[in-house]
Amino acid sequence: MKQHCSSILNTLPPHRLMALDVMRGLTITAMILVNNPGSWSAMYWPLKHAEWHGWTPTDLIFPFFIFIVGMSITLSVDSMRAKGFNHAYILKMGAIRAVKLLALGWFLALFFYNFRDPTFSWIDDTLLQLRVLGVLQRIGLVYIVSLCCYLYLTPQKIALTCISLLAVYAVAMLYIPYPLPNGDIVNGLWFMVTR
Repeated sequence: MKQHCSSILNTLPPHRLMALDVMRGLTITAMILVNNPGSWSAMYWPLKHAEWHGWTPTDLIFPFFIFIVGMSITLSVDSMRAKGFNHAYILKMGAIRAVKLLALGWFLALFFYNFRDPTFSWIDDTLLQLRVLGVLQRIGLVYIVSLCCYLYLTPQKIALTCISLLAVYAVAMLYIPYPLPNGDIVNGLWFMVTR
């Protein structure tokens, strides 16, 4: 067994970070488990998203993917820079990857057809209900924006951009009205007390 694992590890390209690949695999495994819990009527609490405030282990899957994207950007850009590729080429390759993620997300959403339901309408039930910004689409957008930041901004400017975005988000949460799950319209409600 040890020899078999060693032979697999020896075939890995030297520029790969095995810890990141392991994290990616574990995150994909967790995503599959969360998306297929067995019975949707009787689920363990860690396999559910938080109702409104707070978090469960399920709520960590998307942030883990975003962390993996960020780490992959630093590794791949540094590798491409070492090979002599300029920023325009790296950005072009990143844009192609982002478009692939967008297209794959839309394809997977539109691919579904319920053959068991005679009243199913692909146009009404799938096409017109398309979630334009699904998970893969959001990962693609985060990827291209993060790639541009990494290529063209200094670490200080990236930190300033993140702080500015968080400040804008805080102001929006304080002053823009939004609906609660029960239908109430509120603004400035950061914590909901449930009884």
